[in-house]
Amino acid sequence: MTVVADDIVTKRAVHFEWQADDYEGIEDQTGTPALQAAIGYLATWASSNERYAHCTISVVGRPGDYELVANYRPVADGVITYQIGAIWQADEKHFSFHS
Repeated sequence: MTVVADDIVTKRAVHFEWQADDYEGIEDQTGTPALQAAIGYLATWASSNERYAHCTISVVGRPGDYELVANYRPVADGVITYQIGAIWQADEKHFSFHS
């Protein structure tokens, strides 16, 4: 699924890459509110900077140890200019973000 949002400064395209089982797995691991907040943060991070106009968010890992990875590019098929990982902190019940 791809979502495109226009704003005054630039256009942001967000593409989600995951299998249904992986999404359900990370949702079970983290809970829906925390997962949605993390996806929202990754989707809107630096949204006014053209270097990061295209964002791809993926679920990576294995059952019980899933993470989110966001890759940012200036154009859809361009070189990755930035990457952020969202790591679930099970003891504290929140994501931490690392670039």
